[in-house]
Amino acid sequence: MPWISCSPTCAARSLYLNVFLVTQRHWSQTEVGWVTTVGGLFGLAAQTPIGR
Repeated sequence: MPWISCSPTCAARSLYLNVFLVTQRHWSQTEVGWVTTVGGLFGLAAQTPIGR
């Protein structure tokens, strides 16, 4: 997601997670994409200020 910035540590962790899930847990790249997208959206929603 190019519109959301991520620190180098965050990017490295995401890359490791993707490789691990595809190679060790035999997830498809589509499944990994959905999980990381939903997780990113939840993280974004959790950081969004709530108010009027």
